[in-house]
Amino acid sequence: MMHRLAEVAGKIEMSEATVSRVLNGKPGGSEATTGGSWSGACPPSW
Repeated sequence: MMHRLAEVAGKIEMSEATVSRVLNGKPGGSEATTGGSWSGACPPSW
């Protein structure tokens, strides 16, 4: 099942822009958003 960027951003309480930058490896994210593990950000059912 595919999820929209807005759904992911809402689940992890970050802006869509931040989620997009991190997922695409773009600069501009802080260490808190780019240095951590995103593997636990969404529930396993996703």
